[in-house]
Amino acid sequence: MSTAVEYRRATADDLGAIGEVFLAAFADSVRHYAERSLGPQCMADAFGICLDAEPEALFVAQVGEQVAGYIFAPCDVTRLAAAAIWRGHGLRMLVRWLAGGYGVGLGAAWGAMRNVRCLWREARSRHLRCNARVFSIAVAPGFRGLGIGTGLLRAGLEYLEG
Repeated sequence: MSTAVEYRRATADDLGAIGEVFLAAFADSVRHYAERSLGPQCMADAFGICLDAEPEALFVAQVGEQVAGYIFAPCDVTRLAAAAIWRGHGLRMLVRWLAGGYGVGLGAAWGAMRNVRCLWREARSRHLRCNARVFSIAVAPGFRGLGIGTGLLRAGLEYLEG
């Protein structure tokens, strides 16, 4: 396996691979939370919101032709809610969920909505000095130990400092 890593901004073509990295990196948490494994479409749709909300903040690490990891480090997490609501992502995800496209039940969907509500409330809090954060970072299990997480964190922090 080649270990030459390219760090670049993500595109819509990367969303499926980012979803797969998320699911592989957090498999136990996803199974606990959703009570089963999810297909990559659910996470690709979720990261589609991130890409639409602040495209400059979503980076991937690419090794050869494969996305080995990602980071989403937005300057303002309130943009996520705006993209989900005003750009139709939330409605498309609801329709896909109702049609069985995500394979999760009402409990998992309700839990996801609670998490979104908590994030929105926290992001709008006047007690925070800023809404910038490392929202999500992951490296696919087969690429761990190569410094990819460090490179992704560096790319995200450089963007936030920018």
